[in-house]
Amino acid sequence: MIKIICQICKKPFWVKPYRVKRGVKCCSRKCRNKLPMSIEQRKKLSEFHKGKSFQSKEARKRLSDRWKGKNNPNWNNGKLFHSQGYVIIKDSSHPFAYKIRNQGYILEHRLVMEKKIGRYLLPNERVHHINGIKDDNRPENLELFANNSEHIKQRHLKQWEKVKLIGWKKLAELAYKQSRS
Repeated sequence: MIKIICQICKKPFWVKPYRVKRGVKCCSRKCRNKLPMSIEQRKKLSEFHKGKSFQSKEARKRLSDRWKGKNNPNWNNGKLFHSQGYVIIKDSSHPFAYKIRNQGYILEHRLVMEKKIGRYLLPNERVHHINGIKDDNRPENLELFANNSEHIKQRHLKQWEKVKLIGWKKLAELAYKQSRS
């Protein structure tokens, strides 16, 4: 082993003789990265990497295909969760599917309702979760409204009936207790 002084940090370090012959000048990668690179070295490096790929196209495709769909450990049968809590399902053939990651997806509760009534839903029709749980898409938990205004009227009507039954004060107390638990 030969003792050399680092050109950057000026600390002494030990190296094997073959590394001295190769021209080692620094004690670590951190120091080596601080060394200025000559124009010749940069040209050599860029020419060396020009047009080269570290993997062939076939190898990249094999690696990519290996982790797609059912082979991926995170695969969930084409189901994803929407940012608002709804379940969305991959269905590129659906006429009202919207694009996520260049794939066609549709809200699961709309698919369930379509199967229940036997036709595609119109874009303005609304599906309501009766129990309020957005990922509970059982047919008996879903209710169809012709448009959003009917949906809102029905929802407010149910809230108004609650107020009539138990009164404003009790409703406020219940809401407060639910928010605390």
